[in-house]
Amino acid sequence: MSQIDNLLPCPFCGGTNLKVLEGQIIGNRPLGPNRMIRCEDCRVTGPWTPLEDAVKHWNKRTEKP
Repeated sequence: MSQIDNLLPCPFCGGTNLKVLEGQIIGNRPLGPNRMIRCEDCRVTGPWTPLEDAVKHWNKRTEKP
């Protein structure tokens, strides 16, 4: 099972239609091996980071008050 298989549903809409985006350059900034996770339902995204960190950021949830 890959890290991508462990993604939680979108924290905003609950969608499970998730995509891992990769790229080399945005503007003048090279991204190298970085990835970003995006919900294809509501289009929310996580940060551009290495894949392992992108999964951690996506799956992080805050405690409800």
